[in-house]
Amino acid sequence: MRRRIVVMGPLPPPFGGVSLHIVRFLELLKSEGIRASARPYTGTTRTDRRGKLAQAARMLARIYTGGWAGPDDVLHIHYGGLGYFLALTPLLALTRARKVITFHSVRVLQDLEGRPAWVRRLTLALLDRFSLFVAVRREIGDDLRTLGLQGPAITVMPAFLPPAPAEQDITRLPAEVGDELVAAQAAGRIQVCCGAYYLGKGYGHEDIYGVENLVAALGRRANPGERGLDLWVLVSNTPQTREQVLAEEAIRAAGAALSGCRLHLHFGLPLLPVMSRCSGFLRPSREDGDSVAIREAMALGMLVLASDVVARPAGVQTYPVEGGLAPALELFLGSLEPVAPGSVRGIHSADAGRYRSFVHEVMG
Repeated sequence: MRRRIVVMGPLPPPFGGVSLHIVRFLELLKSEGIRASARPYTGTTRTDRRGKLAQAARMLARIYTGGWAGPDDVLHIHYGGLGYFLALTPLLALTRARKVITFHSVRVLQDLEGRPAWVRRLTLALLDRFSLFVAVRREIGDDLRTLGLQGPAITVMPAFLPPAPAEQDITRLPAEVGDELVAAQAAGRIQVCCGAYYLGKGYGHEDIYGVENLVAALGRRANPGERGLDLWVLVSNTPQTREQVLAEEAIRAAGAALSGCRLHLHFGLPLLPVMSRCSGFLRPSREDGDSVAIREAMALGMLVLASDVVARPAGVQTYPVEGGLAPALELFLGSLEPVAPGSVRGIHSADAGRYRSFVHEVMG
């Protein structure tokens, strides 16, 4: 087995789904005795065009000046957009390392739609140099075959890698946030949480992660319940544009008007310490990939309610994204029981053999 791998993709901060996936994948590699390193690639946190370009340029400069993977190494790239991918053309054309690429969605197909013929030819030629495509869902692997590439093998890996117990430690949260979480737990309140990468519009949707829609649905509940409800909304990135600031203000205003529900909206905090003390997880997104957060919630034995914009894992309760949240939410909240005071949800044991087999596939 090759003993060294260089992984390229978004790295925290912030702790988004893909960046957290990469962090855990690196730990998995190291647990198998493999020398693994990571280089930041994609996942820019700036929202203004000039800042985004400068951040991306610095990432690419570090990649090209940091030494290339050798012929006995593995270069593992996480696809994050056509521009980023084409910026790696010299590296991909010249390196003799085994090349692996992970697709967390079908974005590459969308990126190629309507592109000039030469761009499509170059992209497909580069992709054909890879030994292995990794798809986080089987449907993504099926869609990748429509590109017409027969060379690279395709394997499917869950987008989720199980968290470590240390990730549940409440000291990872600011003291005042941890105190609120524990106090609500001690009072026997129902606590639910959801995560978002940012607030406001994205990918053609006004409310990409559905947070505004969720708070509005809570305001329409016919029976707020007697035990009280706490909604924890953890957002990876702080608002940087005027639109995002307005979205935050709208959410806080709507949350303040809720009856029988307390809104806790925080930015840049880890999700696991909160999730481990909540009764249910909500994913009201209007567009999605596999959602690492849903996998985390299921590993903690939580009930999950999510929009039906993509196929969800077995056991997840879903609702129609257009107009279906409010009635589904009413039933979902009524089925929850509070987490016992002082307790933390256990992490379900992962299939170590399955992940070990995947590591062998990646390493070739």
